[in-house]
Amino acid sequence: MNKVKVVTRKVSPKTPPTLPAEPIDAIKSVLNQRGERYGDFTDHARLAQKLQHALESHTIPSGPDVPTTCIPWNHLTSVQQRALTTICDKLARILNGDPNYDDNWIDLQGYARLVQERLPKSE
Repeated sequence: MNKVKVVTRKVSPKTPPTLPAEPIDAIKSVLNQRGERYGDFTDHARLAQKLQHALESHTIPSGPDVPTTCIPWNHLTSVQQRALTTICDKLARILNGDPNYDDNWIDLQGYARLVQERLPKSE
């Protein structure tokens, strides 16, 4: 029989974040800033979903002369899938908004690095 190890953590009480007197105004402000940087959210969402769909619907080609090195989406780890999903979002932000905003490019590197750090070590 497998034993389950229960891990408990002590959580220190945190002070709840303080919200502006008018939280709706703060949200509108953030959304306006993001819209200026990344473009219209509907356009961004459509592009990000198209990129995501391309990854998820990728299939292995068949035939005698077709290499079989393609990996379908469902054979990736959850870490790889999540990183690629987030990368699609970052790519959509770049294409729909400001392509010279370096934070998006840094994020792309960061998500790729998170996957790289979790890959099985080759011997």
